[in-house]
Amino acid sequence: MTGLKNTATEFRVEEAIWGHRLHDEQSGPMVAMEFLNVLQALPFAEFDKQISTEDRSNSVLKGRLLSYKSYRRMALRTLLFNNPFIEHITAETNKPWATWANLFAPDMDSTLSSEGVSKRQAKTNRELLDQYRNEGRWSPDYLMRAFGGGRETDSWESFKNFVDVLKLIRACSFNVSSNKRWTSLFVFPWGKDCLYAETDEKGSPDKLFFGRSGELLYILLSYAEKRQELEALIRKFYFESDHPLNTVCKVLQGPTQRLITENDDHSSIKTEVPNEARLSNSGALGPDRVTAVLRRRADHCCPK
Repeated sequence: MTGLKNTATEFRVEEAIWGHRLHDEQSGPMVAMEFLNVLQALPFAEFDKQISTEDRSNSVLKGRLLSYKSYRRMALRTLLFNNPFIEHITAETNKPWATWANLFAPDMDSTLSSEGVSKRQAKTNRELLDQYRNEGRWSPDYLMRAFGGGRETDSWESFKNFVDVLKLIRACSFNVSSNKRWTSLFVFPWGKDCLYAETDEKGSPDKLFFGRSGELLYILLSYAEKRQELEALIRKFYFESDHPLNTVCKVLQGPTQRLITENDDHSSIKTEVPNEARLSNSGALGPDRVTAVLRRRADHCCPK
């Protein structure tokens, strides 16, 4: 295809074959994390409803725009990746939890003792933690109870447990040794409570390292014959995981919010979800046509 390189035509041909586009700079782990975020929010059966059986033939697709909602998990990621303040707390610190909380997320009208800590950075934490909560203001009390054996005891021992856990999860996370912004650092996916969308530092959706290749992988696999079997395996090993570090990440995110929703058969079901507003994603475009080659490649990725 001589003469098409670096032109709008080249990208249009690529989009017609694969969908939105392929992002060469998106690493394998980031593709996988983005894919898991989509699948968690949008099971294949739900996506099937958006695209009819007729549209899945070799005709031009009508409902090929991916749309889903994902979690920000601001408390989890802020505690892990925008929290240098734990280094200012020592065994000699009086009331370590209270001192740390005033540095990490002070009330907007509070004044900070300097200690080399950026006042603006700390206030940004408070704004982020409160802005996306569905109810109430963020408080560190739940952390004191979790790491203090169920008691709100402001002790060095419980705070040291908290610090050690943060350092352990950080060490197992993606991109932590890079110079990437803290909102582009990701927890290893031990389970569903470790998954969240990429955002900018204001909590708004961003696609700097989640470059939509994971969304295209989801769309590709949605055309596989054994997509339901694949989803069942992923749910077993990730979304239904009882890994202890997934439980820890759930604890760090904070108390859940109980939602009562109506099932397909009009019966009420109760679900526990993070107490935060979910992030809406206008996702990638799928391919113009679903060809036999595309279906074969999708089948190749599924269990035999």
